[in-house]
Amino acid sequence: QKYLVESLQSSSSSLVKTDNFGENCSIAATIAEYGYSLIGKGDREEAVKLLEIAFSFHESTAIRNSLVTMYLKTKQYVKAKELLIEQKDKNAYNIAFLALAMLKTSEPHFGTMVATATALNPRNPVVWAISCICALEKMRSKECGNVCRNAAEKEARVNLQQAFQCELCQPAWLLEQLSAACVEADLDDLGGLCMKRMELK
Repeated sequence: QKYLVESLQSSSSSLVKTDNFGENCSIAATIAEYGYSLIGKGDREEAVKLLEIAFSFHESTAIRNSLVTMYLKTKQYVKAKELLIEQKDKNAYNIAFLALAMLKTSEPHFGTMVATATALNPRNPVVWAISCICALEKMRSKECGNVCRNAAEKEARVNLQQAFQCELCQPAWLLEQLSAACVEADLDDLGGLCMKRMELK
């Protein structure tokens, strides 16, 4: 697998993007398939490299979405944010993922973004999960006093309850990050609930 990635990268100068749209799409699809197979085997780092090569040939929505997910999984939030900002389809998923990337790169207005995502699709469990992470981050802020912390904790609990009511049980990487955020905010009970949800997948 590593040899395949290295050979593709080293020969990238010979795999040149042409004016033939169909040819570029075919090359991208072939490389992306290798990337998807590595995702299934748990080889995230090599999968990302392949998907990046595929995306350089054809910026398809499918490859873009896969790259965003992999960047978020591997905590490459700056790269995820860049792709999401360029994304033309501003649906609830993309806006919520952008809010998460903004939060993790210490950018302001992540709260506004996640509120927009919630308004767009109030039945989306992923959106509520990211809303919970944002509330937990408020709790941990040095600028948050007791009143602010109590309000943020209440918001986090409500958001998590909404996520569970919308049958949140995947993606696993988001549940892992959500559980970790709960523990970091000293809400071990919520962290435990997230871990139990992962077992239901």
